[in-house]
Amino acid sequence: MLVRQRLCEEGRTLPTHRSLFSLEGPPPATPSTRPLGKIPTCRPDQPSRETSGLLISCIMNWHMIISALIVVVLKIVGMTLFLLYFCPKGWDFHQGRCFFLSKSESSWNKSMNFCKEKGSTLAIVNTPEKMKFLQDITGAEKYFIGLLYQPVEKTWHWINNTKFNGNVTNQGQNFHCVTIGLTKTYDAVSCDITYRWICEKKAQ
Repeated sequence: MLVRQRLCEEGRTLPTHRSLFSLEGPPPATPSTRPLGKIPTCRPDQPSRETSGLLISCIMNWHMIISALIVVVLKIVGMTLFLLYFCPKGWDFHQGRCFFLSKSESSWNKSMNFCKEKGSTLAIVNTPEKMKFLQDITGAEKYFIGLLYQPVEKTWHWINNTKFNGNVTNQGQNFHCVTIGLTKTYDAVSCDITYRWICEKKAQ
């Protein structure tokens, strides 16, 4: 009480308990309260617009790269097929076969002999695809092909002895050979009349 009365007379206030404790030394250390880090959650953050734009740009770039690679692969495959299937100069390639269209005219027998000398035969046009291909390049000309009439059997056969399954127009007496080119059909003609011809052989 005497200390309080003395301090009051001198115009000073009585120190609090913490102030008195501070006179004896620093206050006791309190545990630091550092901010805790962000607690990870299982929910992913929503992507920003910049992130989405970058992702779309990367996808588009990969799409362009893949498209370019596909073009290169197709070119390589095409070149490989060209090297694997080769036709002599002046011959046309179609589905692994080579075709030669003559510029001059001759009888059917002479036409066949010419093809044999070239390691081929008169064309066996036994599929619609082959027929269309040859019709597209023959123009308004008639060409002998390897189809003959067998008088004894009264049937048409290809020169490889397979039976012809189709219709031959313009049939007449002694018309035992066939041409294509001027029309969209197989036309019977005389084997002794001269026409152009088509040779066929396997591509090398």
